Amino acid sequence: MATHLQDPFDLLGIAPRFPADLEAVEAAWLAASAKLHPDRAKDPSQAAQDLARINHAKQVLSSFEGCANALLARLGGPAAEDDKALPEGLLVEMLEARDRLDEARGNEAAMQEIEAWAREHRDRHLVHVTELLSVARSGSDPQLLHDIRVQLNAWRYIERFLEQIDREQD
Repeated sequence: MATHLQDPFDLLGIAPRFPADLEAVEAAWLAASAKLHPDRAKDPSQAAQDLARINHAKQVLSSFEGCANALLARLGGPAAEDDKALPEGLLVEMLEARDRLDEARGNEAAMQEIEAWAREHRDRHLVHVTELLSVARSGSDPQLLHDIRVQLNAWRYIERFLEQIDREQD
């Protein structure tokens, strides 16, 4: 089975929650890695594949976005490629922000103001995702799962904008 299709919570044997307990993720990853070490494995090639899955699970659960996406998938929610919806008005806001960014080139104070706006906007989506995931359960109302996806899409959209700002500042 492909790495990206396996539930990272199950692979590491930790409770599915958002955000993930990073100490539990690290401890589970270390324990699994020790068991799968090539020097201990009867089948080193299988151990390498299993270790790759464990490493991927740790990577996914160690990021807010990865963990939220993994939990949404576990709950039966739509993947980003299946539901590209964004909150109403976000595209207009982002186009205006991109225009402000273009105008701000070379103006450090204006760049910092735009970056602060984007970070605040992204953090609001993070709070909303956290709230929605705290009430979602397997078999939740499809509208709730869609709403989580919309917030995650917005979060990622703003994250890409922040990455663009970082490139502009380099």
